[in-house]
Amino acid sequence: SRVLRLAQVTKIHNAHIHHDGELDIWRLMNIVSLAGPWIFTILALFFLALYTASIVSMLLFANEVYVLNDYSEHWYESGRLNFDTFPMAFLTNFIVISGDHWHAIMYQTMSKVGGTACIYFILLIIIGKYAILSMLTAIIFEEVERDSIMVIKQGVRTTMLAVFKFEHA
Repeated sequence: SRVLRLAQVTKIHNAHIHHDGELDIWRLMNIVSLAGPWIFTILALFFLALYTASIVSMLLFANEVYVLNDYSEHWYESGRLNFDTFPMAFLTNFIVISGDHWHAIMYQTMSKVGGTACIYFILLIIIGKYAILSMLTAIIFEEVERDSIMVIKQGVRTTMLAVFKFEHA
């Protein structure tokens, strides 16, 4: 009789851990909602940095740099990516931060403006890509860790209750 109860406790415990240990869409949505205020703060900081970079790049590179019109590796004088207007500077800086062909934009800017443009792009990559986006990733991972700890605690609690019921039955 005790062996059957012990088998039952083990079965309940294993079923509970396997069911709660899965990371389904609802748990992911809960994790993102718990991290929401932090994510909003980091994204606001990201867009503030992007806004500032767009203003600075307009001051430094406006009417001088026209970059890669259609990703066909052909340079044109009136390219799609430039620093002439705020929306285009914002888009160009966002592409640089995302890492999509950013080195070509940097080399074209350096050829038109000079080698000091390299400092601007390196600072933009360090601040925009590595600092801010790394903070965003760290916040999400921290929330996943908190959720995992909570699931482990619930599993331990369920097991302890099952063992307690088994010992007193």
